[in-house]
Amino acid sequence: MNSKWLVCGALVCLAIVVPANVVPAPAQVDLNRFLVGKWHQEVGAMVAETVFTAGHAFTSLAWTRGTPYRTGASGRWEIKYGDQLWQYNDECSPDPCAVKSEGTKIEVIDDDRIRNKFGVAYRMR
Repeated sequence: MNSKWLVCGALVCLAIVVPANVVPAPAQVDLNRFLVGKWHQEVGAMVAETVFTAGHAFTSLAWTRGTPYRTGASGRWEIKYGDQLWQYNDECSPDPCAVKSEGTKIEVIDDDRIRNKFGVAYRMR
C-alpha cells in the first residue's frame, strides 16, 4: 500500500474518532439555584455540613472527627462572577468570627457533587 493512501486513511479515521471522543463543556449552571440544600465535605480529619437556603442564608457546622468540639457559623451567601461562592459570616460559635467573609470558585461535577478550594463536597439527601 502506498504511503499516501496510508496517511489519508489515518487522517479520515482521526477525523471520525476525535469528535466522537470530545466531551462537550458542561452547560452553565445557575449556582443560585443549584447550591440550595445541605452539603457535606471532609478535609482530612475535618468534617463540615452547610445548608444554603433559597433566600441566600446559610448555616454551617464543622468538627474534627473523634472530638466533641464543634464550630458553627451562619450568615448570607451570594454568587459572584457566575462561579464564585461568597459567604458572609454574621454569627459564629465560638464568637467572634475568625473570618468575616470568604470566597471560593465552584466547579460543578454532577448533580450531587461540587469542587471548591478545599476539595469535593456532596449534596446530602
